[in-house]
Amino acid sequence: MRWVNVKWIFLREIRDQLRDRRTMFAILALPVLMYPLMGTVILQITQFVQEHPVKVKLIGTDHLPQDPQLIDGDHFTDEFLVDESHIADETYKERVRSLLELTILAARTKEVDDETAQEEAQELIHSGDYQLVVEFPVGFAEQIEKFKRDVNEARNRQGEGQLSAIPFPRIYVDRTDEKSEIAQRRVERILEPWRQAVIKGVFSASNMPLEASRPFELQERDVSREESRRVAVWSTMVPYLILIWSLVGAFYPAVDLCAGEKERGTMETLLSSPAGRGEIVAGKLLTIMSFSTTTSLLNLASIGFTGYFVSSQLPAQMGDQFGAPPLIALLWMLVILLPVSLLFSGLTLAVASFARSTKEGQYYLAPLMLISLPLMTLTMVPSVELTLGTSLIPITGAMLLLEALLEAEYALALQYALPVLGMTFFCCFLSIRWAIYQFNSESVLFRDSERWSLQLWLRQLIRQRGDYPGLAAAICCAVTILVLRFFASLVVTPSPEWSSFFSANVISQLLTIALPAIALALFLSRRPGRVLRLSMPQPMVILPMIVLLAASLHPSMVMLGELVQQLYPINPDAAAGLKAIESMFAAAPLLSVLLLIAVTPAICEELAFRGFIQTSLEQQLKPSTAILVTSFFFAVTHGILQQSLSAFFVGLLIGMIAWRTRSLYPCMLYHFTHNAIVVGLMSVSSEQVENSPLLRFLLDSGEAGVTYSSAATGTGLVVAMFLVAVLVKLTARPASLE
Repeated sequence: MRWVNVKWIFLREIRDQLRDRRTMFAILALPVLMYPLMGTVILQITQFVQEHPVKVKLIGTDHLPQDPQLIDGDHFTDEFLVDESHIADETYKERVRSLLELTILAARTKEVDDETAQEEAQELIHSGDYQLVVEFPVGFAEQIEKFKRDVNEARNRQGEGQLSAIPFPRIYVDRTDEKSEIAQRRVERILEPWRQAVIKGVFSASNMPLEASRPFELQERDVSREESRRVAVWSTMVPYLILIWSLVGAFYPAVDLCAGEKERGTMETLLSSPAGRGEIVAGKLLTIMSFSTTTSLLNLASIGFTGYFVSSQLPAQMGDQFGAPPLIALLWMLVILLPVSLLFSGLTLAVASFARSTKEGQYYLAPLMLISLPLMTLTMVPSVELTLGTSLIPITGAMLLLEALLEAEYALALQYALPVLGMTFFCCFLSIRWAIYQFNSESVLFRDSERWSLQLWLRQLIRQRGDYPGLAAAICCAVTILVLRFFASLVVTPSPEWSSFFSANVISQLLTIALPAIALALFLSRRPGRVLRLSMPQPMVILPMIVLLAASLHPSMVMLGELVQQLYPINPDAAAGLKAIESMFAAAPLLSVLLLIAVTPAICEELAFRGFIQTSLEQQLKPSTAILVTSFFFAVTHGILQQSLSAFFVGLLIGMIAWRTRSLYPCMLYHFTHNAIVVGLMSVSSEQVENSPLLRFLLDSGEAGVTYSSAATGTGLVVAMFLVAVLVKLTARPASLE
């Protein structure tokens, strides 16, 4: 790569972008202006925020005790309107009194049951007449006096005797109405000290100190670091905003550098220059990354300035919570921001190169957001922390690392910085390779910009269908399967009876996985047999080799699954559900279990994924890319994350077998053998392992159950490597197909 060409392309693209006033405003000016304006508006709005009075109906005030007195005329007694810090503040009392509009019903004309009282309160609140209804039960004061006498008698008898129960006052509130909840909080701030006064009266009547009701109290002390307290709010918000703006800041320049050049007619001139395609991609990538990083930095600076300004205008207690992040944390964030900007720049460049116009390019932002936002919002789940497992998740690991740096948890950040940066740079490498591939594809760069119509598209598919469908058909099939599987999981409920469980799952796999692939193959291809790879492999010796390969690799796949479960432990509820299903399998007939776990998935999933989807992808993508994409969809189809990760690596191997052998039968055979061995291991007990020399070599038995021995895993891996080498030699393809 000639860096002189990269430099000139970079300077050319930077100059063109700086001339575009709309891009400059959206990428550079908007981040600087937005947060100060938001902070100013928030401060202005807080000046107009007022508390509004709420209407409360009190029922049964005649049944209240006279001491302590809760009601004085038509309002609450002044004694309970204030806390210790406002005892002599008459203005505060008047303000609290004005926020509660009381309507008092001294006593009901007739006694009603609890259900009728609740219905009446519900009608009063839902009609809007009141926000809260409080009812004191009949004989409430008399019951309190009786309770005092019972306490004295029990005290005199040294604990013997039974205390009478006091009926509870009932507070009727509408949890879906914010005003009703506000009214509840205001009334409870008054009723709670009144309740404490009643308790004090009970203890005083029994000549017992009030402290006896509270032998000890829990004392809370905040041990958080000062820098952590100051960034408590920003630690979650800032990484999210930084990454969002990093993506947005990369997307709009990428669209203009690709789709915009197509519209202006300058793409052909650039491609005919002495610069190579890789150099063109490098120059454009550096341009996009410059704008992405600059946008994120401007956002970071604007957020810090706004946080400092707003915190200085707020009360001291709130200002501590909204204080600006420490400068050292912001500097460390640059280390994470640069590779993340590079990742988004590569992705947006590859996606934008596919667009035929800037208008079409704008539509591609939604899929990128759809993929990125779940990975970003995952960090907001309280149980998600920075661990080795989460550090290997793209974008999520970077956000968690940013949060750790903002909260000054440098030891934790240093521990997982290498996995986060390693995974981010690996994803950067893949995105850049994808962008270079897009620029090397003339069919991608110079697609016709025709108008699209669903009717015309379907008619064209039928009239001009060839031997193989393409990329769009493969993605359509994969998405259809995922959607059908989602709705099937909602409709098909687990049954404790094996016959119902068996039939429901077999039918579900046939209808949601196999049927869409077969239907699309018949509809979109003139030779559906070729699309589904329904031809026997040559030579036939491949079939027994595939069985041996699946058996020899199974210990390594089990070890991989155990490693995945260590990185991402299974949820206890999901683990309990899996245990229940395993118990059901253990009690079911072996033949039906094999049919459900081994035969049906081997047929249905291979027809769909290695058959229709991978074959269609291979028409427009490199074989390695087609296998990767197919394995991804194959993994997502498995509902549990741990199974999906293991299935991805199994899918890579089966995809390689499908491409090398050009037949689906070895794939089905491998899939069947792999799952059948799982069924066999479920039926092996520790006693059988101890009594068989062969099983003792292959398996180890312990408290966790039966698993493969290290000797079996190592031997199987060596045998598998030999078999793969032989398979590659037997299925050598012409150089034109490689």
